[in-house]
This record gives sequence, structure tokens and C-alpha cells, in this order.
Amino acid sequence: MNIYPENFEQKLNFDVIREHIIAKCLSPLGEELVFAMSFSSDYETVITNLIQTQEFVEIIHSKADFPTTYFLDMRHTLLGVERDLSTWLSAEEVGDLVNSL
Repeated sequence: MNIYPENFEQKLNFDVIREHIIAKCLSPLGEELVFAMSFSSDYETVITNLIQTQEFVEIIHSKADFPTTYFLDMRHTLLGVERDLSTWLSAEEVGDLVNSL
């Protein structure tokens, strides 16, 4: 049961925040995750999100070489293999998959 009005996120300007986050995304996968984000009052969800955010802040502050390239959307390729198990990935596709992992 949702006790918040439908335009709750707009009233909080969450839509503006969402647009700022999307502008920083490195791939369509990230953008899809941002679009899927929504307000949550669930304690466990909020704690999980805060922990993940803190982990990323620590990565940024440590100046570790966090990879910012090779964010490739391999879903179409992998779904093709899943549909037809006799299909093989090309050498280029395997390289793309390795790089994106």
C-alpha cells in the first residue's frame, strides 16, 4: 500500500536528481537502472542502497583505478546465444564480454 501521492518524487525534485544521474551514466544499462529507481521507505532497501553508495564513495576517494570504459550492453548477444545454444560468440564478442565484466 502506497501512502504517498503519485507526484511525490516530483514534489521532492527527484526527477531533477534522476536527470543529473542519467547525465553521468556510462551506458544504457546504467540509465535503465536510474529509471528503475524509486522512493523507498523499506528499511532494508534503504540500508542496502546506502551501503552500496558508501562503497562507491570509498572507491572514488581511494583514487583506485575504477574502470570507466567498456561498459557494453551485451544483452542482445547473450540472448542470441541463449535462444540458440549452437550459436557461438565471435572472438570480438568474447573480448567485449571480458572487457565489460
